[in-house]
Amino acid sequence: MRQRTARGSTPTSRRFTKESAGALFAAFAAFLLARDVTFDYFRHALPDWAYRASGLVGLAAALAAYGLASLWLRRLP
Repeated sequence: MRQRTARGSTPTSRRFTKESAGALFAAFAAFLLARDVTFDYFRHALPDWAYRASGLVGLAAALAAYGLASLWLRRLP
């Protein structure tokens, strides 16, 4: 039996879920890595803003990693 969908949309497939999970894992790993690498530098350079600055760098790295991972995982067979 075919799954009914709205006109122009496609049903959610299992592959989409795997792509999203893989990209989310890459984003989480990039956030932790970037935050840990930059925290020591920001602790000395900006002592009052160390947590916030390293968190923002981690967030930027996570956004970039999520975008790249989702593009790369979409191309896999």
